[in-house]
Amino acid sequence: MEDKYIYTDVTSKTDVFISYKSNNVGSAQEIVRELNAHDISVWFDKDKLTNEVGEEYPNLIRKGIDHAQIVLFIYTKDTEQSNFIINNELSYAKAKGKKICCYAQDDVNFNIMKPSLKEIVHDIQWLADSKKAEHIAQYQESIKDEKKRIALASTIQDFSTSSSVYEDINLFLIRIAIQRLLGHPTPYGTFDILCQSDTIYDEKDGIDMIVENKALYLPIPTSRKDKLQELKFYKEVSELEDKEREIADLLEALSPERETMTELLKTYISENYSYPDIHRWLSRNYPDLQDMPSEVNFRFEDLIHIVSIITADSFIEQISSKNKTMFNGAMLGVYNITDYRKQNTETHELGIRMFHSDYFTFKCMVEIYHILRSIKNTFHFENIKADIRRYSPFLCSLGLGGFVIAEQDEFQTIMWAKRSGTISSGDIWHFSYDETVSLLKDSVRTISNSKEEDIQILPGKQIRINPYKNFYRALYEENGLKEEYIGQDKGILSIGLITSERLEIELLSFASVKLSSESSIPMQMRKFHNTAPDGYLEISKYEFRSLNDSVNNYIGRLLTPEAHHLAEVIQLNRKHLLNGSSGRKDIKLGKMVSIGRNVKIGKDCIIEDFSTLSDNCSIGDK
Repeated sequence: MEDKYIYTDVTSKTDVFISYKSNNVGSAQEIVRELNAHDISVWFDKDKLTNEVGEEYPNLIRKGIDHAQIVLFIYTKDTEQSNFIINNELSYAKAKGKKICCYAQDDVNFNIMKPSLKEIVHDIQWLADSKKAEHIAQYQESIKDEKKRIALASTIQDFSTSSSVYEDINLFLIRIAIQRLLGHPTPYGTFDILCQSDTIYDEKDGIDMIVENKALYLPIPTSRKDKLQELKFYKEVSELEDKEREIADLLEALSPERETMTELLKTYISENYSYPDIHRWLSRNYPDLQDMPSEVNFRFEDLIHIVSIITADSFIEQISSKNKTMFNGAMLGVYNITDYRKQNTETHELGIRMFHSDYFTFKCMVEIYHILRSIKNTFHFENIKADIRRYSPFLCSLGLGGFVIAEQDEFQTIMWAKRSGTISSGDIWHFSYDETVSLLKDSVRTISNSKEEDIQILPGKQIRINPYKNFYRALYEENGLKEEYIGQDKGILSIGLITSERLEIELLSFASVKLSSESSIPMQMRKFHNTAPDGYLEISKYEFRSLNDSVNNYIGRLLTPEAHHLAEVIQLNRKHLLNGSSGRKDIKLGKMVSIGRNVKIGKDCIIEDFSTLSDNCSIGDK
């Protein structure tokens, strides 16, 4: 028998069965490696199936097809001559109702194709190759996303991420097509819940957020201060404007204690890493560093000094040559998180304790995280959740993000945003809005004559933060949505840990907006967006997806893990979260669909991308 087929355990479920000619085994193995690297199981093991299996051979093949979700047929000209592939694999898979995909490594000519093969493959799904992808914008965007994913992974030497997109784009295109068919999402990184409420954290007293009088500040190196001052990243006190001076004066009055946070950082590094290993990594990756101590003398203080130089030079390069707007503003890190049950009730209260920091320190800590992760990964979620305080120096930022649910009549759409390439972690599909918690803008202030005045200072020089100030600020600054435009269905749901090219804590939220029937959802939301102070800076484009299948539509795109997680939560719990509304589950709404006034749509309809439904339009069922 001339064909060799390869299998894994025929009794176990697999994602993909690969059908190919034995003389093409090298290409098949490359595809298997690409799929396996992205957690797609494949029926393929050339060590277990040989020519000697005799009469059991066809039965093993059929069992492999029975237990696979998808049959991937690798077409080459000589497969047309294989009666076994046609009769025992493809015909059998078709009879069993399996999803069959074909990837053509050779040019296909249906005019001369064997009729028995033509009958099978004429109507199955053909996967694009790199030549076809050049003319399809969606594939070009996916390739760009994959390069971004690899760039993020390279910062922490995450070798589990395949780099095949640089070597063979065809492998990547096959994998993306398979992921879409299987419904596998493609975020980079993970998001894990630390605490969550049964419903929504109460706006008045559901979250107790306090800034302790502790700080982590890593100093800007003296040799770079003048240049960073010239680029307006760093300012002396005499140069500060009124709002900047308010924070500077407040921090001077508080004089937060720094030793605790610095000692936590030093202890963590010393207990988990050797300084000679860190020295060797820095010498290998930054060979041109000046004033590098010898390996024998290298200590914690040297690491901080070297990282501060690397970070300062990065800021100088980005502001000077890439025209990025950056400044060293105050930031708040996460010191500890607790989950309380309120007395005599079943409702949750979230306790967050924070510390003072700044943007320069935040970026330094990201760089230290990159260095340590590249040497050895000690940042496991289970350990961080068990003792957040121990890892707190790496958590110099607290973000709040979420989705806008735009509703029109019976339609519910989730608004995805692609972040601008000019900001950190740009060019990724993400929440509708995302803001870091701000000491200046989100602190609880004293009230006099119905006006907010100075930031309140509690006993022990603590400061209280109102997370819902941050929530409404994020909605307005990125989407132009003022509080009065937001519906009753809204709020903060949970808090969790992002682990990707950085560590960061994020609060997850959502807000519903009920729109009129006067114009389409994108048109109405664009009007709001045009008034947003930061929207044009931070978001490159929006898309509106039916809430029924929002996540599935983003398979194959680069998503942030926190956005993917929240989209799934909203989809699974929308009847609970959105005031009992279930929306029109039978309607699939494509991207950028324009829906006019008094439009009536029947059951089980698909509205394709970029469609326009004019006023008074009526569509029947299906």
